Amino acid sequence: MRVPYQYRMYKRRVFYACGFVIAISLSLVAWKIFSSYIDRENIAREQSRTFVHAIEAHVFHSLQLIDLSLLGFSNALGLLPPAEQVSVDAIKRLLSSNGSLARSDYWVLFIDANGRGVAASNDLSVAGTDYSDRDYFRVHKANGAAKAAYVGEPDFGRVSRKRVFFLSRRVEDAAGRFLGVIAAPIEASRIASMFRHARFRDDVVIKLVHENGKTIASAPSFEENFTKDARHASHRGPEKPTMSTIYSALVSHGAGKPASASRPIDGLPLIVTVEVFPEGNYQALITDIKAGGLIILVVIALAVTTAHFAITSVDAVTRSRAAILKAERDVEIRVTQRTANLHDANRRLQDEVEERKEAAERLTLFEKCLAQLSDMVMITESYPLTSGGPRIIFVNNAFERQTGYDSDDVLGRTPRILQGPRTDRAELSRIRDCVARHEALKAELINYRKDGSEYWVEMEIVPVRDKNGECTQFVSIQRDITDRKSALDLIWKQANIDSLTGLPNRQMFTAHFGHQIKSVARSGGRLALMFLDLDSFKEINDVYGHDTGDLLLQEAGNRLKACIRDCDFVGRIGGDEFTILLTDLASNSGIERVAQEILAVMSRPFQLHQHTVFISASIGVTLCPDDSSVPGDLFKNADQAMYVAKSRGRNQYVYFDQQMQEQAQTKMRTASDLRTALSRGEFELYYQPIVNLANGHVEKAEALIRWKHPEKGMISPATFIPLAEDTGTIVSIGDWVFGEAARTVAAWRSRYRPDFQVSINVSPVQFKNSGIPHKKWVATLESLGTTGDGIVVEITERLLLDVEDSVRRQLLMLREAGMKMSLDDFGTGYSSLSYLKKLNIDFIKIDQSFVSALAMDSEDMILCEAMIAMAHKLGLKVVAEGIETAAQCSLLRTIGCDFGQGYHFSKPVRASLFEELLQSHSALMA
Repeated sequence: MRVPYQYRMYKRRVFYACGFVIAISLSLVAWKIFSSYIDRENIAREQSRTFVHAIEAHVFHSLQLIDLSLLGFSNALGLLPPAEQVSVDAIKRLLSSNGSLARSDYWVLFIDANGRGVAASNDLSVAGTDYSDRDYFRVHKANGAAKAAYVGEPDFGRVSRKRVFFLSRRVEDAAGRFLGVIAAPIEASRIASMFRHARFRDDVVIKLVHENGKTIASAPSFEENFTKDARHASHRGPEKPTMSTIYSALVSHGAGKPASASRPIDGLPLIVTVEVFPEGNYQALITDIKAGGLIILVVIALAVTTAHFAITSVDAVTRSRAAILKAERDVEIRVTQRTANLHDANRRLQDEVEERKEAAERLTLFEKCLAQLSDMVMITESYPLTSGGPRIIFVNNAFERQTGYDSDDVLGRTPRILQGPRTDRAELSRIRDCVARHEALKAELINYRKDGSEYWVEMEIVPVRDKNGECTQFVSIQRDITDRKSALDLIWKQANIDSLTGLPNRQMFTAHFGHQIKSVARSGGRLALMFLDLDSFKEINDVYGHDTGDLLLQEAGNRLKACIRDCDFVGRIGGDEFTILLTDLASNSGIERVAQEILAVMSRPFQLHQHTVFISASIGVTLCPDDSSVPGDLFKNADQAMYVAKSRGRNQYVYFDQQMQEQAQTKMRTASDLRTALSRGEFELYYQPIVNLANGHVEKAEALIRWKHPEKGMISPATFIPLAEDTGTIVSIGDWVFGEAARTVAAWRSRYRPDFQVSINVSPVQFKNSGIPHKKWVATLESLGTTGDGIVVEITERLLLDVEDSVRRQLLMLREAGMKMSLDDFGTGYSSLSYLKKLNIDFIKIDQSFVSALAMDSEDMILCEAMIAMAHKLGLKVVAEGIETAAQCSLLRTIGCDFGQGYHFSKPVRASLFEELLQSHSALMA
């Protein structure tokens, strides 16, 4: 019986202990909930007291300002002369002149001693309105000794019909006689609006109450509470929280009673009340109860669990004793088995040691082989995969030589040590993804040595797997391909970059242009292609040399790059020609701005070595897709527009239009027809006489080529000669002209004058390439039985700009064949007096621009006289072109000109007509 009794007593003590713990827990939770509720109520009461002080001060300050204004009006009305104290106009002027109209929240009215409205400070008509029943009027009239301000009950204004309350003062004259009341109707909505903005929470209630209990303003529910009796709401302080108030809050599902505070406004029958509900009191109370309940449940659960554990532990001790005996028997059995297992493990361990020795020998051999490889080898762990990659566990000697890192520098670190600013991040991301998936890959990267220098590496990364197929390491075999990359980069630059200026060349520009055209076709945008040619570049290149020309091209390229945006593109497509691609165009104003800026920078002087040179640029502009969307057509359009800019005087930009296309096509057809015109016999020579001004004899003639097209009729030399020079057909045409002129002069010499001469125009292009066929020309003269002095070769001043050794030799050979030399259009271009002597020039021809306006004592007269005098000093004869009047002929003869040519004598005519001229006129006089 003893053991059961002890067991029952033990269970009883356990139950008592659990009950005590639960009771203590309930008490603590209840106390915590009650104290939290009291704290929130105290905070609400303190907020209401603080807030009502602030609101009372603000309202008092606002009313005090109005009262000061009323006091001023009261004193001013009392000081008015007796006659004006009853004058409506005088009172209205006084009320309007004191600034009351500047206020929008109140206005001022004067009520006479009978309670009738007299005047107001605004435009409201209050005259005659009865205010005698208003409480504030009755107070001021009844209490003669009181001059203090008084606030009337809230009500609707009798004139304004707004919700107002009146602040008023008694008005007396100097003798103390009651004159009336000065009152300010104050819109209660203004006070209510101030209350709404002052509420710091939605559950805060603010009221302004008259001492009679009527509500003047409130927030919220201003309009509903206006003039309502607020005396049912007690203004005593909040009650002290008790458990009953907590219960009431829970039952009503609210926050309990609000904490209210009231404060009268000093000197006025007004009270400000503020009601503040404890913020979140109900929710906090529910939360505290839930938390307390949870704690009680936990405590009960722990108590029950503890009791159960304590009660069952006695049974467990008994069961444990039996288990211990059984365990001792089991241990003996396991020891026997373990001993046998250890013998087997020892045998396997010895075998594994032998295998590891063999593996170590193989590993040593493997490391020696890797050390001798010329390729870099790096082995890393497979895990962990850090942000920089797995850690390095082995590098060979080639890696150390290439990177400058010793193995101690890199072992245990990640491959990120080899990365730098120009390492391809996208390629690194691809490598990390493959490594994370334990996949093999090949990649090319820029790595960095220990000294910071770059090198390109080609790597192959292979995962190493164990017998279970799990990845254990990564082997990276790397090869330095810097030289190969440099060679490829050089090849790419040679293929795409202009070596002189560093700008994209024709190939790269064309490829980029095509890509941009496709982009515009998708997006619907616009492009502008500019074709720019440097004016006078050839002359600068010839005068100062190719080195200076190259510097000019480099500087021009730099200036062009500075004129465009980052999204634009500039390239050099050859010679002195550049192309500019403008993208993202909203209007043509951007194109014109860039074109004008380019023309401006190109017009600035270029300082090249010790030379300062000036050039300009001609720009052709075409638009995509306005003009075309085909790259070849757009290049052609811009090129045509550029040549139009050159023909219009250079240093300008021209937009391509369809007329240029038509002109270009016409030019191409004309050039095509020009190639077959000679074989079809469409050319003919016309001759214009050159007259000796001293005796009037026709001693010379100029051979002028004419082209009679079978469809277009006569085509001007000004049209087809430039085409012939551009296409190179001028060489064969010039050879034909020489042959025809030689046959003609041989015939005329035999018939008319043995010393007759015919001038032929020779283009500078004829001196290029294979040059003048002087041997053929000499043979032609010999076959006709005439000498070379019958031919005068006319060259232009343009040829003197390009007097190379080959040109000089050709001119001297023609001279040695007896032919005479004449310099055409003298004075309009560039002439070197030294070349006049070195090339043995015989004649100079004064350009018709100097002759056309020739008059006595004119500037042209002075220039012609100077040129003639200079030529004669050099032993040269002078031919004046473009003589059209007898007066011009007479003036030229007066200043000593040798020969004359022009319509005054004859226009160019066919050879047959010219012979008639020679036969009928042995002398042509002006």
